Amino acid sequence: MKLFYSVIVLLFLFSCNENEGFSNAKKGKTTKKKVAFKLPNYEELKLLNEPLPEPQSGDWLSVHDENGQTFQQYLTSKNLSTPTSKRNKIYIQPIGSFTVWEKKIIDWNIEYIRFFLV
Repeated sequence: MKLFYSVIVLLFLFSCNENEGFSNAKKGKTTKKKVAFKLPNYEELKLLNEPLPEPQSGDWLSVHDENGQTFQQYLTSKNLSTPTSKRNKIYIQPIGSFTVWEKKIIDWNIEYIRFFLV
């Protein structure tokens, strides 16, 4: 019976790992992090959905005649970029100069992308 309780205690101790975290770029290690992710209220987001205005001079659509596509059409597109064994990285290369605040936003986006793609 002692062996049974010892095994249970050991399992409990090894399953509670405080070292779970982000990709550790300095050490080159990648570990998973459990994140409480709450889905947005899509009904509230619908209120933000406004139709695009007519293209203005200088807009892409003012000089390129495109029909657009639905999200479903995008998903079934043959040009959809999906990871493969050779194409398995996303490079984020900021171009230009940024304020401290803009750099912080870029860093936040990098962290967000790591949550879902690492």
